[in-house]
Amino acid sequence: MRSLFKAIGCAPLSVLWGSELSLAAPPAFHNQIEGDAPVLWYSLSESLGAATTVNRGSYGATFNGTYNSNPVLGVATLDGDTGASFTAASQQWIESGAPAPAEMLGNPTFTVETVVYVPIGAQVVTYAPFLHWGGAANGQSVFFSFHHTVNNKGFAGFYNGGLRMTGTFSLNQWHHIVWTRDSAGGTNNALTGSTFYVDGVPVALENDPVLPGALVVNVTSTTFRVQRATNFNRHFTGIMDEVVLYNRLLTPAEITAHHRALFCTADFNFDGQVGSSDITAFLSAWFADLAGGTFVADFDGNNVVGSNDITAFLSAWFEALAGGGC
Repeated sequence: MRSLFKAIGCAPLSVLWGSELSLAAPPAFHNQIEGDAPVLWYSLSESLGAATTVNRGSYGATFNGTYNSNPVLGVATLDGDTGASFTAASQQWIESGAPAPAEMLGNPTFTVETVVYVPIGAQVVTYAPFLHWGGAANGQSVFFSFHHTVNNKGFAGFYNGGLRMTGTFSLNQWHHIVWTRDSAGGTNNALTGSTFYVDGVPVALENDPVLPGALVVNVTSTTFRVQRATNFNRHFTGIMDEVVLYNRLLTPAEITAHHRALFCTADFNFDGQVGSSDITAFLSAWFADLAGGTFVADFDGNNVVGSNDITAFLSAWFEALAGGGC
């Protein structure tokens, strides 16, 4: 702890307790995505009035998406980036120009990723998807979505079968959500092989009690859709900043790197600011880790919580305040 107080003591009080610094991470996040070779990537960064969203993934321009029913574009998201705002009642959605290719059919292995903001009271209509493709029959379509009509619980599964979060995520806050789905060479069913991450951390999942039936996965070819399914108008109210699909499993380390690039690592309480409250939040987590054997404050990623994590966190914190980034 001596190094902590020494570090704080060397900084002017105006730096420590004065105006806070907003985060700035999207360019680094985009670089992480590009480096991991997505096949479908809608950054949703088009200006107001655009008719299409460009596919920046390797599937190419034939998979550009069409904006339908006029979602609001150019909405400010994470410091300098923009996204698309959707309203459930307006039934706004995006649809790709070409259908899903063979590698995404049958019983596929993939990773899907999004950055999303859901306001308090947001309407969610029946498994509204972040990304969807496939037919309207048991096990024939992919749902990376909300669970049923719940606006703070994710779903990872297929038509009439899959897994939902046991917990919830907070509203009125940006979240990085990832689903990795390992088919194990086509042998896994709808309830096996899935890991669901919220803000870089895998969360507990359980069999969906609303639609627990279909176990066999046999995805058929349709266009990719955001905020709509093949058979039904499924929409939610919120802002989306990225929708990304990979034809492989992202590793836990890659997912952690994406999250850290998206959200400023010095913004430990994820309020969009870097300030004294982040030191308080970090130290609270650090002491809780020491008492409980957890690793929330393992800032240097070595699976040990100790004084080195305090040093690493403060280094990032001061760098952020100085304007050098996170």
